[in-house]
Amino acid sequence: MKIFDSYKESVKKLLTAAENDLGIAKHLCGTIADVVTVEKRYSVAIGAAVGVSVHNVITPTIGDARFLIEYLKKNGGIVTFMPLDTIVPKENSEEVKRASEEVGALGFATEFVGYDSYYEKAVYNLLGNTLICDTIANATAIVKKYPNRFKIVTLDGDIIAVNGLTTGGESQKRFGAYFADLR
Repeated sequence: MKIFDSYKESVKKLLTAAENDLGIAKHLCGTIADVVTVEKRYSVAIGAAVGVSVHNVITPTIGDARFLIEYLKKNGGIVTFMPLDTIVPKENSEEVKRASEEVGALGFATEFVGYDSYYEKAVYNLLGNTLICDTIANATAIVKKYPNRFKIVTLDGDIIAVNGLTTGGESQKRFGAYFADLR
């Protein structure tokens, strides 16, 4: 049995139901934490980059998402779904490619996760156009050179979003737990 305790209640209920009912299970693939692997060194950064989207449930098709939404309407809960046939991946822009050569840049977030190619659209939807950087000092230097072009996430989980909003602090490390502890 998998550990679902860290997920929000609706996701936990749906994943638990899927474990007990093949009719539900065939309509979902799991969450992003279920379908990727992350080296421990990058787990906090990847977790922060994914953020609350770690609770999104991946489905093969929009029809599967529709089936699960109807199930939730009858059984309670609200879940965000990522249908692989309709989600749009974010490709790495030319700016983030150039920025990956800057001091402190470690690489693209998509390079630090392992996954089956079947899930590529989901991985790029959540992690595409995201640069992983060693420190917040280097991240802020990069964003000054390339303002509002791509997301930057540090190894500590600090985030500089495309819109310029900056998030950081100790609490960011909790997102890494989805990728480090759920296996």
